[in-house]
Amino acid sequence: MSAPRRRNWVRVAERYAQDVIGGRVPACPELLQACRRFQRDRTNPEFRLDREAANRACTFVNLFLEVLPWEAFLIVNIFGFKRRDTGNRRFTFVNVWIGKGNGKSALAAALGLYLAFMDGEQDAEVLTYAFSRENTRHVWETAKQMLRRKQGTDLDVAKEYGIELNALTLYQGRTNSVFKANSSNPDAQHGSRPSALIIDELHTVRDELWDTLKGAIVKRSQSLMLTLSTGGFDVSSKGFKIYEYDRNILGGQEQDDDTFVLIYTAPTDDISDEGNWRKANPSLEAGIIDIRKFRATAHQALSVPGQRGQFLALHMNRWTGAAEGFVDVARWDGCASTLTMQECIDRGLPCVIGLDPADTNDIFGVAVVFFEEPAPMQRRYHAFFQNHLSEGGVARHPRSSLLRDWSGQGHLTIHPGHSLRIEDVIRPLVELWSGLARAEFIWDPKFAKAGVDALLRMSGVPEEQSVQQPMTPAEMTVPLREFASAVNEGRLLHDGNPCVSWQVGNLLVESRGAILKPVKQSDTAKIDAPMALVTALKRASVIPVEADSDLYWGVG
Repeated sequence: MSAPRRRNWVRVAERYAQDVIGGRVPACPELLQACRRFQRDRTNPEFRLDREAANRACTFVNLFLEVLPWEAFLIVNIFGFKRRDTGNRRFTFVNVWIGKGNGKSALAAALGLYLAFMDGEQDAEVLTYAFSRENTRHVWETAKQMLRRKQGTDLDVAKEYGIELNALTLYQGRTNSVFKANSSNPDAQHGSRPSALIIDELHTVRDELWDTLKGAIVKRSQSLMLTLSTGGFDVSSKGFKIYEYDRNILGGQEQDDDTFVLIYTAPTDDISDEGNWRKANPSLEAGIIDIRKFRATAHQALSVPGQRGQFLALHMNRWTGAAEGFVDVARWDGCASTLTMQECIDRGLPCVIGLDPADTNDIFGVAVVFFEEPAPMQRRYHAFFQNHLSEGGVARHPRSSLLRDWSGQGHLTIHPGHSLRIEDVIRPLVELWSGLARAEFIWDPKFAKAGVDALLRMSGVPEEQSVQQPMTPAEMTVPLREFASAVNEGRLLHDGNPCVSWQVGNLLVESRGAILKPVKQSDTAKIDAPMALVTALKRASVIPVEADSDLYWGVG
């Protein structure tokens, strides 16, 4: 076999860490922490960096795929750091969290071949696991195809190192080593002594299997468990607990010299921010991921209800049900209803119109919320939204093309000029209000300077049907909790507006004891429509449904 081109891969990894720390590579806080940890470990007297071992592993992997700087950084950490007292590899556990499509399965396959047949381990046993039926053999099949593609070339790895390609295993006779896919049944793992485990999509791992595999991997002196995963959806899962533990290792809250962690994630849930994409997808910079197709996928996730949560987890490596996201967007999208506003009007349902007026760049959010109580203590809501934004606000937004698409679909109204004329929003709402049997407006008096109160009075709305409600954190806590509860229980039905779905995903909530405070991730991550909904729920959740109740009007 022809000798592969030698390269100083350790230097590539060092330069990558320097570029991340120096701000020359887009990086989330977790990646910055990993690179700083690497720099600190270089001077830790308990470890040494075996440059030859690191370069040898990178060179082998580079036979099958072009090793990118981030991959070199990973490989150098895994194979380079050795314990001075034993000479063995430092890390037993390696957890990589990264967006889908960055080549993690191919990288895992190449590393599996190295661990099985090139690591100097007699009787090596490398096993791959996944936790969905379609992915169970994916990494192993990829490794087999890598060897097969090299057959008959100058880089015929299987021939050079005596690797047999069998139906269910890859086998090396001279070391009695094997590389195979394995069952994810925990009962089948007891008694196993693997030299390496490769686990794909850790976010789906079950507690009992994880505990069994961790017990098996420590039975050899230089064993390795390598996991690779995107974010997930279940924050009560074992996968999320591992993710949080990994973040604590990087943040210094946990001291674990046996575990290497590499996290690429978007710092916020703002799908429209392309900077977020690059922080979760390091292969974007090298063109491994087609940026044009990625943009199209992001656009679809913003436009089509139900796809936003998938994009956040798989492509931005976010746990979409994590605590910082207040409402699960997938659940919100699942509450979309075909019921029309006219049907609610015809049924004579009571209504609250929540307003969240805008400044120059913000959306003026409107939530028209009808409500009923089909069973005691089971209030149901039917929400219809309006989003209003000035042409100037659209032009200044980094995702102006998407906003214009939503406008063309009727989900957002774009008004001419650099700022929004409040009367252009209020007057049509007053016309709607005049045709409703029982309805009132509610809005925060902090927007008094916008002229909302004066416009409502001039339009004939009585004072008792224009409720000024200060929306302080203390006042918002109950309707925020009702918002989340109603979505989770399927009691808050809505019109499926994708512009609103995007804003719901942008809504974060800070908890200060028992008080909840809504916040947004950035100036471009709008939350105006959800805040109009929360304002409406302040009244719609407590007003008696009965038409003749004297408690209905004017209860501030």
